[in-house]
Amino acid sequence: MTEARTNILARLRSDKCATATPADSMPDFGLPEYTDPVQVLKLQMESVQTEVHRVKEQQFVDQLRELTLNKAIGSLLYSPAAYPGELIARQDSTALPLVACESIASDWKAEIFTRIDAAITGTCCAIAQTGSLVIWPTADEPRMMSLVPPVHIAVLDATKIYPDFQTAMDKENWLQRGMPTNALLVSGPSKTADIEQTLAYGVHGPKELILFIVER
Repeated sequence: MTEARTNILARLRSDKCATATPADSMPDFGLPEYTDPVQVLKLQMESVQTEVHRVKEQQFVDQLRELTLNKAIGSLLYSPAAYPGELIARQDSTALPLVACESIASDWKAEIFTRIDAAITGTCCAIAQTGSLVIWPTADEPRMMSLVPPVHIAVLDATKIYPDFQTAMDKENWLQRGMPTNALLVSGPSKTADIEQTLAYGVHGPKELILFIVER
């Protein structure tokens, strides 16, 4: 073990370590031509069982209301201080089954595990190349909101879709911005093939991932 550790550290200190690949020389992953980043992301995420909706900002709440009715969602956890909450507040949300996360803070775990049907959160950005959302937990939107309820509804600003991970880090200025204690890359609903090598969804997280891509 000591010898292996020494070899690893020696390699890290040498000039032979791999360096980051510039964004303009990324390998071709067989994606459609990057002319419509929204469509590329949609195709990638739908291929791993994510339900994707492209919506205009002014139609967002109407489509969210229709979705909650169709899926019989009786309680939708949200943060009034986060982007989806601000968007909801600007439109008529009286028919939405909203539960503010601040209202259950005193008994957070018991409520979120037993009473909440779905949660809606914002996203930092998305990566078209891999079909991934970057979830950036905050005090207003703790990571439990995207990991515990059986349905996770994510809301993405269409201007925040980047071709690859390096571009996302550069454009979102992660170096100066400062990382949260945890950041999540989400490419679909929870899944595992550990049991008899059969793919199963929702074993250790949301059974459904629904993405609203909001276009202005």
